[in-house]
Amino acid sequence: MIWNLLSNVWYSVILNGKRHGFFKSERGVKQGDPISPSLFIIVVEVLSMLLNNLFDKPEFNGFSMQPNGPKINHISYADDIIIFCSGKTATLKLIMATLTQYELNSVQLINKEKSCFLVADDISTKRKNIILRNLNFQEKQFPITYLGCPLFVGRKKIQYFTEAATKIIQKVDSWQGKMLSTGGKIVLIKHVLSAMPIHLLSICQPPKNILQQIEGVFANFFWGTHEGPKKSLWTDYLKVKYCKRVHPLARKFNYAHSHAWRRMMKIRHRVDHLILCRLIQPIWTVTASGRFDCNSAWNKLRTPHISSMINMMIWHKKCPFKVSFFLWRILKNKTYVDVNLGRLGINLPSICSCCVNHAREDEDHLFLKGRIARMARNSFCIIQVKWNPPNNGWVKINSDGCSKGNPGLSGSGGVIRNHLGNLVMAYAMNLNIQTNNYAEAIALKSGIDWCINNGKRKVMIETDSMMLIHWILDIAYTPWPLQNIILDIKTQLNFFEDKTINHCFRECNKVADCLANFGLNCNGTIWLDNSQMLPKEVKGEINMDKLQLPSFIMKHLKNSFYLDKEILRMYNFDVP
Repeated sequence: MIWNLLSNVWYSVILNGKRHGFFKSERGVKQGDPISPSLFIIVVEVLSMLLNNLFDKPEFNGFSMQPNGPKINHISYADDIIIFCSGKTATLKLIMATLTQYELNSVQLINKEKSCFLVADDISTKRKNIILRNLNFQEKQFPITYLGCPLFVGRKKIQYFTEAATKIIQKVDSWQGKMLSTGGKIVLIKHVLSAMPIHLLSICQPPKNILQQIEGVFANFFWGTHEGPKKSLWTDYLKVKYCKRVHPLARKFNYAHSHAWRRMMKIRHRVDHLILCRLIQPIWTVTASGRFDCNSAWNKLRTPHISSMINMMIWHKKCPFKVSFFLWRILKNKTYVDVNLGRLGINLPSICSCCVNHAREDEDHLFLKGRIARMARNSFCIIQVKWNPPNNGWVKINSDGCSKGNPGLSGSGGVIRNHLGNLVMAYAMNLNIQTNNYAEAIALKSGIDWCINNGKRKVMIETDSMMLIHWILDIAYTPWPLQNIILDIKTQLNFFEDKTINHCFRECNKVADCLANFGLNCNGTIWLDNSQMLPKEVKGEINMDKLQLPSFIMKHLKNSFYLDKEILRMYNFDVP
C-alpha cells in the first residue's frame, strides 16, 4: 500500500515560468515530504529488531550493566545509533553482517567516514587492529558528543561542557548590534537563552564553573557588557603614563599628576598589605588565584551597608522582576524622563503630556505629585483589620481550607477560642486530593461538630470564604458535590442557642490558614487542646491575635480612578 502511494506520483519541471515534462516518481519520496519521517521510523525499527535478535545466537557476546541485568546492544535516535558489544571477532562479524543485510534491504548505506568505534584505555593494540579490520571504521577517543551531550570516561572536566556555553555566547554575539529594551532582554534570557542548555541539564549535571559561566553570559547580556577578553584602555593608559619604569607600589605621590591618579595614590596604603610581590609578578592575596579583580577589591575596601526596608520591599520574590527593576530605576533617577535626558546632554522641551497645564516632567511629578499620579494613589485606601474575641460565654470558630492545585493535595484546619482569646481546641486534617471549596466546608463542619459534642451553645463563626457563607445562607446556589455537606452544616446550626456567621479578611484568619497548611503534612486528623503542642507559626499568630495587634491591607476603591474630559480631548478621544 505504501509503495502504491509513493509510485503513483508524477512530476513536472517549471522552466522560465512554463511547465515542461511529465514523469513518474521512481526514487521514493521527495525531500521534505511529510510522510518521510514515518517511513524512516518503520524502516529503522527493522534494524533495531535485527540487532536485538543477535542475543539468540550463542557466538554473540553482548553487553549488560549487571550480570543479571537487562542486555543492551544498541541505543538509537533517528539516524544516530550506538552499538555495544565485545571486541571478539565472531561478535564483530555478526554486527557487520546485520548492518550489511539492512543496507541491502533498505537501500540505505552507512556513512563510514562519520562512523567510528571507541574502546577502553586498557585495550591492547592487537585487539584494536582486529576491531579495525572487521569494522573498517576509524577509531576515536573519549569524550564524544552524542545528541548534544558529552560522553566521557572518568571525572567531569570543564572542557567537556564548554560547547554549551559557546553556543550561548555565539547567540548573544548575534544580538549585540540590536537595540533591545530591558524588557526585551529579559524575554530573550528567559525564553531563548535559558532554554538552550535545558536538554544538557536534564541529562547530566555540568561542573559549577560551566553554570557560573552561563549565568555570567546572561548577566553581561542583560547589563549591556560583552563577554570576552577584558582589556581596560584606561589601565593601559595609566600604566604607560605613570608606571612605565617603576612599579605602581613604588611610585611617589606628586601633586602634578592627574586628579584620578592622585586619588588612587591616596588609598594605596589600604591595599599595600594585601599585595604580595614575588620577583616581578605581584600576587593579590584577597583571591585564591592571586589575580586582581575589581569585585574582590570593592568587597574588601567598601563598608557594607545594612539592607534597607525599601530595597527588601522592591526586590521581593513575589514582585514581578520587571516591576522591581522599574521601581529601582525610579529611585535611582534612571528613567527616561525629560529632566534625566537633559543631564545626559539631550535637551528637550520638558512638558508632561499627562497634565493640562503641561508641568515640568521629572520623576517626582510623573509618579508622585502629578495629577494622574494623585488620582491613581487616591483610588486605594489602607484598612486596619484585627481579630476580635467573642463575647463572654461564647466561643469563636475560625476555619480555613487550602488546596495545592484545585483539585490537588488539600488540607483543612480551624481554631476555637474563648472570650479571652485563649485556645479551646485546634484541629488540622489531610483531605488527600480535593478542591479548595470542599476543604473550606469540611473545616467549618469539623469545628461545628466539636462544639455540639462538647456542649458549646453560643458560637460565633468566622471564615474568609464569602462563597461558603452565601451557600449556608442560601444567597447563592450550592454546587451539587457540596450539597450534602452544606445541608449537614445548616442542620447542625439549629442545635445552637445563639449563633452568628460572619466573613473576615484573610489577615484576620491567619491561625486557621496556618493550621490548614499544617494539615497537608498530617496523617488523618489532629486535635490539639494545648497551645504548647501547636506549631511555632500557629502559636505566634494566636499570641498576636490575643494582643489585638492589627494587620493592614490595601483596598481598591471602585469607580474612584477616572480621567478628566480635558485629558481625553487632549488625546483626541470623542467626549460628549
